Amino acid sequence: MTERTKSLFLGFVSAATALFTFRGCAVEPSSVGASAHADRGGSTAGSLGVSTVPFPGPFSSWIDVKRDGGARGDGTTDDTAAVQNALNRAGHEDGKPSVVYFPAGTYRITSTLQLKYQAIAVLGDDPNTTILRWDGPADRDMLLANGVARSRFGRIRFDGAARAGGGLHFSWDAVGPGSAATMAVDMFDLAFVNIQKCIIGGSLPPGEMDSDIGIFRTRFEKCSVAGLSTESPNAVDYWVRDSLFVDNARGLTNEFGDGQGGSFNVHGSVFRNSTIADVTVTHYPVFLGVRDSTSIGSNRFVSIQPDYMAYAVTLQNNTVLNTVNPVAIDANYQGDLILLDNRIRSRRGASGPAVLLNAGGNTADLLSVGNTYTVSNAESVSGGATRIRRLDDRVVPYDAIDGTIPPLPPLPPRSNGDVIEVPAGASSDVLQQAIDRAATRAGTHPIVHVAPGAYHLTRTLVIPANLDVVLSGDGTATTLWGEALAGGPLIRLLGPSKAVLQDMKLNASMSSDGHVVTSSEAIAIDGADQPDARIYGELLELVHNTQVDVLADRLSNAHMNFQGLLVTRTGPYGVQSIGTGEPKTSRIVIRGGTFNAWANPGGSLYRVTNQGSIVVEDAWYEGANGPTLARLDASSSGTFTLNGGLAAQFSGASGGAAAPVLDINGFSGRATVLGALLAFAAPDPNRHVTIANENAQTHVLLSGLVGKENRGNAAYIRRFGSGGTVSIFSNKVDTESDVGNVALPDIGAPTNDNELRSMLEELRATRTETITDLPGGTTDVRLYRLMIQYATNGIHARP
Repeated sequence: MTERTKSLFLGFVSAATALFTFRGCAVEPSSVGASAHADRGGSTAGSLGVSTVPFPGPFSSWIDVKRDGGARGDGTTDDTAAVQNALNRAGHEDGKPSVVYFPAGTYRITSTLQLKYQAIAVLGDDPNTTILRWDGPADRDMLLANGVARSRFGRIRFDGAARAGGGLHFSWDAVGPGSAATMAVDMFDLAFVNIQKCIIGGSLPPGEMDSDIGIFRTRFEKCSVAGLSTESPNAVDYWVRDSLFVDNARGLTNEFGDGQGGSFNVHGSVFRNSTIADVTVTHYPVFLGVRDSTSIGSNRFVSIQPDYMAYAVTLQNNTVLNTVNPVAIDANYQGDLILLDNRIRSRRGASGPAVLLNAGGNTADLLSVGNTYTVSNAESVSGGATRIRRLDDRVVPYDAIDGTIPPLPPLPPRSNGDVIEVPAGASSDVLQQAIDRAATRAGTHPIVHVAPGAYHLTRTLVIPANLDVVLSGDGTATTLWGEALAGGPLIRLLGPSKAVLQDMKLNASMSSDGHVVTSSEAIAIDGADQPDARIYGELLELVHNTQVDVLADRLSNAHMNFQGLLVTRTGPYGVQSIGTGEPKTSRIVIRGGTFNAWANPGGSLYRVTNQGSIVVEDAWYEGANGPTLARLDASSSGTFTLNGGLAAQFSGASGGAAAPVLDINGFSGRATVLGALLAFAAPDPNRHVTIANENAQTHVLLSGLVGKENRGNAAYIRRFGSGGTVSIFSNKVDTESDVGNVALPDIGAPTNDNELRSMLEELRATRTETITDLPGGTTDVRLYRLMIQYATNGIHARP
């Protein structure tokens, strides 16, 4: 994935409080009923259990800051130099260890720790017992991470002692040889307490690229400015999930920095008592999605106060309880505001509105469906013109909205020491023998640790059905090569599979000297289609695979869910869902992603065939000249839904004629695109959204789209002919000038209520899934932090 691409576009908890157990607490007496997130688990609705998958490690290949660095961790000794020495020794290049481990202890730090141009893991024993405590000058950062692509940070508490200015600060100076942008970074099971800005993205000059960062199961407490602050125009695609924000000024913000703050998206998180707002936006955020989250007792839920610019905001399935300010959502922008299935319980005695959208002298667009309020006149919309579409909103008594805080995932348990070590460079036979040994310990989540090194496979690794093995490397320092395979996949999971694969690089068809010599898949998941089956991926990077990066192949039941999917596409399709010929419950769901496309302009990023289904939320896509976001042609059928995100086409080196950013041509199925920014490099009618050759089975809904005028013509949606059910409404152009936005005329017949419900059905059925153990006999595959490249198909699931 190129590292300056986004520049191209954007340039044009106290100690006594146990972490991760904040569950089931009532805010105020309220009616007895289902939890606000009772359906959060998707196909496993309401079944929050415990994930028994352990945190693997520590391993002998890891640098131990006590054993190897000399740190004391006694809370008194100054451990700064010892910890910095350990960090300096890590980084997978030149055979260095790639993991730095902090055993339980309190590490006193008196100056900023530095990481520079390193791919590294910084991991602790447990965020309740592993603490970095600041004892340095006021307002300084605790850890500055400069150019740390593909790094990970986990299981540590950053305690700023009410003095530190920043906790973990990402920024890339882009000056040193061998430097790489801060991308594909995973943060998990962390805690930040008593810091001004707990996580900072960007802000140091020149602020080149700090993006594509996942924040999972992390607690932010008493952050006096913000939990997350994105502060540069390329500090974008921060994906926050299953996290807890308590007693902060702001949960997430882009107010600060150089005046062009970045952007973020939030899924399945809990906010409590934010004194300013849970989410604040002051600078242009490109797009914003807040979904499946809960707010309790904050001043406001969302506050948007930038200059009047046009972009799209989606707030979906959130529960907002008792904001101090009666206006829970205060949106002052040229809004395309999409509200889906939110529940807002205002304080007793409050009056409306609960939602305010003010576009100044420009057009304000609101799509409000299935929302529940406790005040009348709940939504106030104003602007030079207003376009409002409401459906199934309602007002209920105060006690009808439940006030229970939904459970968040617990901290994964530590490994019980049941580890099978694979030595560096071992043969395929040795690797398979380790997996077979793990099979004798099924039911205990045995761990096979593949040490850092290169593994040249001569046979496919096969993981037996129902084996709950954790196959773990040390990051991209652990690489499996497939140049000697005879066309089979690198790894085959036999279903129903319970395997966990994490922290490895898979070079499926490429030799170590850089030549593609075979045609092999990376991961094949067979027998994956039991009812409620799930394949979950987190922070996966797929690069230059020649056919399909993610392929759901004739699944009826299984869901493939991805949080933070990064794709650099070479093959014809990035994500493809092949159905069974009739509508089923199986679907691919992507929440947060970054997609680049530089070859095969005749292909597309997304494809549904044979009644397949794909739902995409809050994803960034860009490509040069030809690549199409989705090509839904006469050979396609099924359901494609995209809500929130960016699709940018710009002139580049790939050559070839420009293609439509969205090409609907002879499609039989439902295509819904909501709340997306479309940016075009130059006025070119071939780059438009096109709808042609409709038939009676063609259903299209396009709403809340924002086109960038200086990158394309204003009339960027073109319909050729008729015959289908097409509804295009509440779209606009952002002129990027004093003129403000320009509203596009609606196209097609007005959407009737039943058609609108149908077109939103897949999106509204999608929820942030709680990742817990599924019953025996049901596929429950988990993929974490894998880099998959030069395969035919990257991840291939089939019945």
